[in-house]
Amino acid sequence: MSSKTPKPATQEPAPWGASTILRSLVVGVAAAVFCWPNFAPVAALCAGLGAAIGPWASPRLQRSPWRTIPLATATLLFGAVLTWLITTAGSPLALSALDASPARTLRITQAITAGLMAASLSTTSRILGARWSLWNLAELTFVGAAFAQTVYSHREGSIHRPFSIADPLVAIGIDPTWALLGIGAVATLSLFALLLAERHPLRWLYHSSFLALLLLLVFATTSTIGMPPPPNTGEGLGLRGDGKGDDNKNDKDKQNPKDGTGQGGGQGGGQGNSSSQNNEDLEFRDDYNENNKQIPVGIVLLHDDYSPESGMYYFRQSAFSQYNGRRMVRATRPGMDADIATGFPNAPTDLAQHPGNSDARHGLHTTVALMAPHARPPALEAPVKLEPLQNPDPNRFERVYSVHSAVLHQPARNMLTQPLGEPSWNRDTWAHYTEHPEDPRYENLARTIPGEVLPKDIQAFPFAQAASVSHWLGQQGTYSLKSQHADSTDPTASFLFGDLTGYCVHFAHAAVYLMRTLGIPARVGTGYAVEEASRKGGSAILLTGASAHAWPEVYVQGAGWIILDVAPQQVLSAAPPPPDPELQQLLADLLRDLEPLPEEANPTLQTVRDFKRWAQQAARALGALLLALVALGYVVKLWRRLSPHLRPRHRPTTLYRALMDRLADLNRVRHPGETREAFSRRMHTQLPALAKLTQLHLRHTYKAPIETQSAESQNSESRDMNTHYAETLRQLKSHTPRYKRILATLHPFGWLRTR
Repeated sequence: MSSKTPKPATQEPAPWGASTILRSLVVGVAAAVFCWPNFAPVAALCAGLGAAIGPWASPRLQRSPWRTIPLATATLLFGAVLTWLITTAGSPLALSALDASPARTLRITQAITAGLMAASLSTTSRILGARWSLWNLAELTFVGAAFAQTVYSHREGSIHRPFSIADPLVAIGIDPTWALLGIGAVATLSLFALLLAERHPLRWLYHSSFLALLLLLVFATTSTIGMPPPPNTGEGLGLRGDGKGDDNKNDKDKQNPKDGTGQGGGQGGGQGNSSSQNNEDLEFRDDYNENNKQIPVGIVLLHDDYSPESGMYYFRQSAFSQYNGRRMVRATRPGMDADIATGFPNAPTDLAQHPGNSDARHGLHTTVALMAPHARPPALEAPVKLEPLQNPDPNRFERVYSVHSAVLHQPARNMLTQPLGEPSWNRDTWAHYTEHPEDPRYENLARTIPGEVLPKDIQAFPFAQAASVSHWLGQQGTYSLKSQHADSTDPTASFLFGDLTGYCVHFAHAAVYLMRTLGIPARVGTGYAVEEASRKGGSAILLTGASAHAWPEVYVQGAGWIILDVAPQQVLSAAPPPPDPELQQLLADLLRDLEPLPEEANPTLQTVRDFKRWAQQAARALGALLLALVALGYVVKLWRRLSPHLRPRHRPTTLYRALMDRLADLNRVRHPGETREAFSRRMHTQLPALAKLTQLHLRHTYKAPIETQSAESQNSESRDMNTHYAETLRQLKSHTPRYKRILATLHPFGWLRTR
């Protein structure tokens, strides 16, 4: 007797079985996809072919007398040694024998080694997977990672990456996101196929076809309702207006009903969409969330060259000018901040108040396309007129509109001697824009700043005093997204008279309070601030969550609200990287498609658009057909289950059919050519009551018609059928896990397999 322990039996499929072919295809494609970004195309192809060998070679190797671990180790070492030999000795031999160039020899060597290593790893993985089913998770992880790393660079709204996929599609006018959705669908099908590789091929074909139809429905739904919106990136400043901004549990504004709303501000005045406005808020946070900061939320096109004196483009979206006893909130008094758009335009709309063109300002036309929901329309500096535009791509852009702005064309220092406010303002208006905390420390500090910063000859000018406040805060303050002021009754006082460490909301509030104690009309503005350098000389400006900002503003007579932003010199939180110029250019190109080209001007692009339109209509039709088929499947299934109660004269037949439907849902069906009696004997271990129920069914089927039977015979037969049917269901329930019974109930087409 041999002392060698027999090798455990495995359930490895036949070398040429359907499951082996399926696994080879999936693993081979995944290996090629994984190597494609980092290897030459021929090397990636060889890697795919090598990986496909593994599921075919593994059953043959397992027939050897070797145990699993030594066999897997030997296979892996054989591949590694062979690869090393080819890499070290094969290249010089090939170079001399083929008389090839070094570059060509390198490509040949890389292709061979990629194929060998892929074959070795795939075969080893299959050997281990046949022995331990848990190892199959490694294959699933590899397939998922192969597709994921291909599109990983597409994250955070970078629709132009990877370049190898996006560039050819953009060149013919197709949104690259659809290609990414296609890759995701292929990955899903591949993972599903790998999971079912050990199942019957017909069952795999059935389920994979059903999954393919579901994926088609996803594509049809996406083309109808649009892409998923980007994550919230304006939290804390209320720019996005999606109801997720107010997560500061320490905010005490509800205890300060001074704003007239009784709910702490951000909900007053204006005529816009109240549901959106209610979400606008300026919050003091101790730990500001930096997640998703680089996701693009909008693109702006300049229709004329404009270089701001400050080096920053400010896109104002909202203003907070009313002091509620703790912080600045949106104005609830009528007539205040009428230069802010109350909602998105449905028709050309002139702002109620705007500075217009003057010695300090000139007109500038911009086009804005938002890629995410916003509470109000951001607009460059002082908007004069807003006008809706046709959306060139509703799947990509949320709203598109044009803005005519009056932008500053002279530096702020030229306004040092300009008076503030307007002669037409009444006492209430002045009081509104100069209201400030009663804490005397604000006034004491504000009176000392101009003397420290300004020359004596301009210290008396209000605009110069306001500029000195912003300058002083920039010199003394430290910018950080982590602070310790949110729990204070007055967070601004905690910041200003404490460590002077905070982010833009702290600096903007401190500047406005100090300015107002000097009698200067000031408010907090919010929106997006983008450095001019990010334009890269082009006409497009990309708005991201990282550019969300709050700043102080003062009102200059004849020039309107002027931004006097604070630029802290000490920074603890690292500045986010600049917007990706390639992404900025791509989104700008998509936006420039506002006016469709004539068909004769670009026939290729028109053909592509016609195909996209046809494909979307076909996807919708197939999706509707899928839903109709699923609904029909449930209707038929319900009818067959209820037939024993609805058709009592045929109850023996319909009751047996209903039971067969339940068994078919659980993949327990008669084989082709198998009799009912043989099937009941095969199921006897788990369902002993099925044999008697089958006998009663056959007796009823082959005996005299029911009209010739006595009533007592019919009742007795019906009682027996009911008894054995209930007993069979009880036995089926005891031998079937609950989750399988739930899935069987949800299966709409299991009855098609009933024999």
